[in-house]
Amino acid sequence: MSTLSEAKNYAERKVKPDDVRDQIIKYFTKIESDYKTISNNLLKAAGAGLSMSVVVHEVEKIIYEVEKVLKSEKASERVLSLVKHLSSLIDGYAEIIRKSSQTSENISQVIDQALFNTEFRLASHKIEVLKEYKNFKGKPKLKAAKI
Repeated sequence: MSTLSEAKNYAERKVKPDDVRDQIIKYFTKIESDYKTISNNLLKAAGAGLSMSVVVHEVEKIIYEVEKVLKSEKASERVLSLVKHLSSLIDGYAEIIRKSSQTSENISQVIDQALFNTEFRLASHKIEVLKEYKNFKGKPKLKAAKI
């Protein structure tokens, strides 16, 4: 950011006053303001993301405990199925939070996981997914964070 301020100051001191100089300074001022806004918003989002990772971790632990209780108390298969689904869903999000590095992933598995993550939402909106991607004959791998 200091480089931008330096460039603006240089233009103010060294460029002869005219409409072009005024426009340059105007754009430097706007860029500076926009950069500060974007930077502040990204810092807030990063803080929220870090906070969310703590929440996901805690939810993960609670789901694990609930799953153990349901198994030991012989809960209905439907409840157990929902808890297992929720556990797998949280595992996927937790994996994203834990790993920021990208690896080579199978496209079909990435799409399967994305559909799994939204399964109940798609069903509630009565959206049918045609799984034509299963017939894909191209390069089966892509670089992505594992989910």
